[in-house]
Amino acid sequence: MVAPLKLKRQKSPSKKIKLSSSDQLDGLLVEVLVETPVSYLEQIYTYRVPADLVDTAIVGSLVKIEYGHTVTKGLILRFVTDKESRKHKDLLSVIGNPGMIDESHLAHFQKVRDRFGGNLWSLLNNHIPPIPAKPKRIIQLSTSYAPKKVTSEYLPFIKNEDYGKVTNDLNLKCAISPPAGVLKFKVLVELTKLRFNLGSVLILVSDFREFDYYKEYLANEFKSLFVALDTRADRDARYQSFLAANGDQQVVILANRSGAFTKLPVNSTVIVVNDNDFSHYEQRSPGWNTRDVTLLRSTSTSLIFLNSYHSLEINRLISIGWMDRLNLTESIKCNFHNVDSATSYISVIKDAVKSGNVLVSVAEKGYANVFLCSKCKNMARCNCGGKLRIEKQNAAPSCYLCAKIDQQWRCDHCGNASPFVISKGIDRTAEEIGKAVSGIKVMTSKKDQVALLDPNQNQIVIATRGSEPFTLYSAVILLDCERIYNQATLRAEEESKHLWFDLLSRVKDGGDYYLSLPNNHPATQQVLRRQSFNMDDLLAREQSHLPPFYRTATIKGESHELAKFAENLRGKYSFLLSGPISIDEFKSYLIIRADILSAATLVELLDDVVRVQGVKGRTIFDIRFDTYNL
Repeated sequence: MVAPLKLKRQKSPSKKIKLSSSDQLDGLLVEVLVETPVSYLEQIYTYRVPADLVDTAIVGSLVKIEYGHTVTKGLILRFVTDKESRKHKDLLSVIGNPGMIDESHLAHFQKVRDRFGGNLWSLLNNHIPPIPAKPKRIIQLSTSYAPKKVTSEYLPFIKNEDYGKVTNDLNLKCAISPPAGVLKFKVLVELTKLRFNLGSVLILVSDFREFDYYKEYLANEFKSLFVALDTRADRDARYQSFLAANGDQQVVILANRSGAFTKLPVNSTVIVVNDNDFSHYEQRSPGWNTRDVTLLRSTSTSLIFLNSYHSLEINRLISIGWMDRLNLTESIKCNFHNVDSATSYISVIKDAVKSGNVLVSVAEKGYANVFLCSKCKNMARCNCGGKLRIEKQNAAPSCYLCAKIDQQWRCDHCGNASPFVISKGIDRTAEEIGKAVSGIKVMTSKKDQVALLDPNQNQIVIATRGSEPFTLYSAVILLDCERIYNQATLRAEEESKHLWFDLLSRVKDGGDYYLSLPNNHPATQQVLRRQSFNMDDLLAREQSHLPPFYRTATIKGESHELAKFAENLRGKYSFLLSGPISIDEFKSYLIIRADILSAATLVELLDDVVRVQGVKGRTIFDIRFDTYNL
């Protein structure tokens, strides 16, 4: 017999799970949170501790247990006494080091679970790496090295009135943007040194390229006190790093998204870099993101969000006074140009490449991604209806949809065989700039092939978003700005401003910055004034009932089931619904928006719906909360 099942949303005197070892150990029984095969039910069962596990099966330990006819994992929550003297199954073994999850750590997981729904094990599995069957001996970190106390002369870009907060505040909550001419890694390393004077520092970056770049500088600075939580490492190395990061020793930790759950001692600091990057968002149901997981940490942890242009979620927290904005001193000057300037971007490139490398940022890879007939201006299309593109110089057009190659393309309307390109890719741009600026090496940089710069010569780098080499440039040229800014996505304006402000910080003192927008464009004026915050953006979101003032849930499911569910919601709740919208013949999706105050009700409601669907054997809805884009 097992203990009575308690559903996670069941109303009970002890709604929150608490780790406790204060109870009497009569019978050596433990309550275990079981990772059940049925993911929508979280179940707590009682198990007996065999004599050979008495020393290691402590509260917070991961254990291997028998559940039904399968062997699965569990987490020991507390010791209990069974007054009814029932028979219980034995724990089979302890997995990894005893006591991995303490009470405060579990409380953080519960807050995240309550915000995004789902179950605790989906979060625990994001945090705990695969554990080797026979872990190697734990390597103790050396304590022989400690960084020097950092003084203000090392951080000239931090204003004097803010310096005291950064160096001494044990409850710091702030957002920081690097100034022009100061690479983000420099700000990050100096902030880390300052905060390490107070306690451990956890740095969360968006992707592996950033991870590898920052790792080099942090490892060199903190030596044996630096821990890299690299999910690409082998099982033994990952587990050793995990233990070092989640221990009691003061360390500097570098991690990607999954490191957001790292257990930290009091007076620690979490630094989130580029919180509005897509890579900070978990794609598996029910979804979560690094920013919100960090914001849900205990008040004993300081939070710093380092970003060239902060997300609207962070800007909302600043606007209500929950978080401070620390403005850094601008120490350089650069020359601004736009499409209204007398100087063309080609002229800017020719002048700037004499004194250093030049970066040209473009929207898309490829060659000629969309083209028209040069005579009648009709869109070039395949017989199947798909748009034609030209993948490389002198190549025949091919179809986006069916990939058919049209060796003898002619316009269907007028018979003209000359194309007019309206959507250039990186290769076509590189070709045109190479012809215009002769004698200079032109390189392309894409996410799957980032350019390596030659330190012995000046080069022109044409790069897509996110693949720009990390260095300072004598000129930064931003092309395709209208196309990027006017994408039909929720975060298009935020993404474009983040890119433009980020690349502004990579311009050398006295360098050039070209923005392919007119002078009267609101984004142009915002960049010119270095305004990394625009209240108008927040007001527009609030008036439109969109994030960050409303939380969203995107639900996918069978069309008839989703239609019934939407109808019930409209009759009983005040949530804002969009849809259902057809995906195909059988499936649809629904977008639900709830204001901040009623969002918790929506989370509980959708958890209950999933649980009922599972119990009744129906197809379970695929639910995502607060997705990156709608």
